[in-house]
Amino acid sequence: MFLDETGRNETTLVHEVFHLKLTAEGYPTFESHIDKALKPEPIKHVMLIVSNSLEHRVFYPEMRTMGLDPDRLVRAELENLMSGDTASAVVSEVQLANELLSIGG
Repeated sequence: MFLDETGRNETTLVHEVFHLKLTAEGYPTFESHIDKALKPEPIKHVMLIVSNSLEHRVFYPEMRTMGLDPDRLVRAELENLMSGDTASAVVSEVQLANELLSIGG
């Protein structure tokens, strides 16, 4: 992780530390054994998105009590997308969705 001009700052650092904290505390994680014929990388990516979303529900409230805005970067990406600017992170999610739709076919 890099803290730089892309908007990543102490909020990003705290966010990642909370993920590590949950791991250290034994928060459950997903494990997968997916047949290569099923295109495992997109499936693993979706599992990561789900896992992150669940973990965010656990620690975002605590980040907010610390005066941090954990949703700032996602909100900025969505605003860029809605204004016609195709942010790379959003585009990659769209590409992922397209690939998922082609699983098995």
